[in-house]
Order: sequence, then structure tokens, then C-alpha cells
Amino acid sequence: MVRNSNVISPGFYWFMQCLIKIRNQHIFFILSLFTLGVDPFPGIPLNLSQWIVLLWFLYQSLFTKKIIGIYLILFNVALFWGSIILYYHNFDFEMLKKLIGIFIYSFTLYNYVYHYRYKLQEVISFYLFACIIISIIAIVQEIGWFIKISWLYDFSYLNITNPLTPMGKLFRATSITSEPAHLAYMLFPGFFLSVLSILGINKLVLIKKYQILIIVTAMIFSFSLVGYFSMIICLIYYIISSSFNKGKKILLVGLLTLLFVTIIKNENIFDRIKLMQTETFAITSNTKSQWALISNAYVAYSSLINNPLGTGIQTHQLNYNKYISGIYSLGEFNVNTEDANSLYLRLISEFGIFGICAIISFYLFFKIKDSTKSPYRVLNTLALFFLFIYSIRMGGYLNPLFWFFVNITIVTKWYCKRLTFPQLQS
Repeated sequence: MVRNSNVISPGFYWFMQCLIKIRNQHIFFILSLFTLGVDPFPGIPLNLSQWIVLLWFLYQSLFTKKIIGIYLILFNVALFWGSIILYYHNFDFEMLKKLIGIFIYSFTLYNYVYHYRYKLQEVISFYLFACIIISIIAIVQEIGWFIKISWLYDFSYLNITNPLTPMGKLFRATSITSEPAHLAYMLFPGFFLSVLSILGINKLVLIKKYQILIIVTAMIFSFSLVGYFSMIICLIYYIISSSFNKGKKILLVGLLTLLFVTIIKNENIFDRIKLMQTETFAITSNTKSQWALISNAYVAYSSLINNPLGTGIQTHQLNYNKYISGIYSLGEFNVNTEDANSLYLRLISEFGIFGICAIISFYLFFKIKDSTKSPYRVLNTLALFFLFIYSIRMGGYLNPLFWFFVNITIVTKWYCKRLTFPQLQS
């Protein structure tokens, strides 16, 4: 770690020091992330990650100073009473459980982010090192697949159902997650900060070259359309929005070109992109993700047209069963019936016009203006980018990483004029 500096260099000893420090909430955060892919055990109502967040919530309630933002109160009250008033015909125990879960997750992660509001670079550095560990596991998976050692790539013995999708001599890495797209969105913040480090403008986290290489390699090994798309928009964003010198512009364009060449040369990814452009769509193992997007988009659209105000939280599956027959001509394969495959589609399906307004309002209201000279503006941009990527491919409301970046966005926006870098001690 860098002494008497605002920049943190996340290394192993620093990471372990943060992890085992007494009365430190980082341990709960890291455990909730590393157990996201663990399937629920038979007879137990929650999965392991949810149990950890629940314990974290109880820990905060008993042993820490509880901080409840006014946004949190208004958000949860509006969601609870709005659901009862607008959707009383569909309101049931499943809705109530989801509302309670949203309260616990939003409350817990807000307290965590707010508690470290003057040390947000420490929290991000901690998460970045977690990304490096997750990336190393993904690379080890690829090595295990190549040398045919099953326990290095098949994590079923850890109760993680990770699909084994071949890519020639390689396969689509999943690391600790349950599918490649999940790995991609978890690593995106690391890639975002890596690009800043390559450009020499990262004022928060000092990422070493070998750490950048590890993260980027793992992102490539995911062979995920979402992952490659996220890397592309990140590079385009910096090419368009930043006033770099000619050399850095050329570097960014070179990286973008290399990424496009990688996609074109990869037959699996390129074929999936071409299949999305054809009129005749066939559901196969290679088009499962595309079918999830197409089918759930149709359901969300049908729900919006027939129920402009929505049908209520946790009702997308009901909408799916009601409207999916309209495109049975394409196939009868059901996928992502509960979470809609995308948070955008789920919000539209379950909340209609309110969902659309919530999405637009969040991005407009909580984005820090580029002209604002706040040291945490880059974190605000990073968080909004993450939420954009997450919401394309994930539809779960109860994900600690989702609420972590929601609250990073809110805290950096509301306190951008008051937050300053403290002098960090080693």
C-alpha cells in the first residue's frame, strides 16, 4: 500500500489486513460475492449468499451505528405500499418476501457504503483485488480444461452448477459464478479501472501491469457477448468523452481494434451475432442466451401493452406463462422465466410505465456532471456503467453487487461536494 497517499495499490497483504481487521464489514462483502454461484441446498429456503447478507444485516443492527438514508425510507415505503395499492389482486406471500429481501439488501449495502464514504477508494480497491482472485480462478479453469483435470474446471463439488461449454481447445470460463455472462459483469469494474491505469489517469487505485493482464485475460476467456460488449463501450466511451493526447487516442483505438478482431476470429461469438440478424431463428445450445432475450422481451412488451401500470413485483413468471404462447412458432423452450434475463425487461414487465420512468430517472438524477470537480466522479461513472451492464443480462433484485453499486452511485452523487480524500495510513 502506498503511504501517505490517496492512491491504494491493492496487494495480497493489504487485502488480508482489510479482510481480518476486527469490526470490519469487508468480510461479509467478500463472502457474499464468493458464494453468489453456490446453489441452494435441499430443504434450505435461502442460498448461501443470502444467508450471509442476512447475517450481515443482523451484525449491522446489533454492533454498528445504523445509518438510514432518507432515500432508503422513501424507496422502501413507496415500493411496499405501492405494491399493495396498485397490485392488491396479485399481492401474495412471494411478493412480501421479495419486498423484505429488497429492504434488507438495500439497507445493508447502503450502511456498508456510507460507513466507508470517506474511504471509498479502499472499498473499490478491496473489490478490485477480489476481481483479481476471481480472474485467477477463471484462468486456472482454462488450464484445467486444457490439461483435462476436471476438478480444476468443474465446480459441482462446491455446489456450483457451472456449464461446461467448449470453445475448441478452450471453454467459456465461469470462475466462481454460474455462467460466463455473470463472470463478465463481475469483472467489468476491474476492466474499467484497468483502462484508466493504462491511460495513466487512475487517481484511485494503482493497478499493476500483471494485475491488468490477469483481469483482461479472464474477461476474454468468458467468451461472453455481454463481456465483449462491455469492454467495447468502455473503450468507445473514453475515446469520445476524454481529451487525451494523440498517443493515448491511438492506444485506445488499437485496443478497440484488437477486441473487434478477437470477436471476428472467434467463430462461436461471431456466429451468435450473425444468428441474431437472421429472420429464421433456431433454438440451439449456442442460441440459448439470444432466445432468453427475445422471449422475455416479447413477454415484457406484451405485459406493458396489456398492463401499462404493471402487474407487481415477482409477477414476471406469471406474465411469461400468460404471453409466451404468442411466439411458440419460434420454439417452446422456456428460459429465465423468473428473472426475465434482464433487469430492464423485468422492471418493464412487472412495473410497466413506472419501471421505465424509474430506469430513466435513476440514470439522469444520480449521474455526476462531467464538469463537477469531485475526486469520486470516476466512481460514479464506474457504478453507472456497471448497473447498465448488469441490467442487460441479469434480472435478480437480490444481488449484493447490484446494491453495492446502486449505493456507490447514490453516495457519490449526494456527497460529491463534501467527500474529499483522507490521508490514508498504511
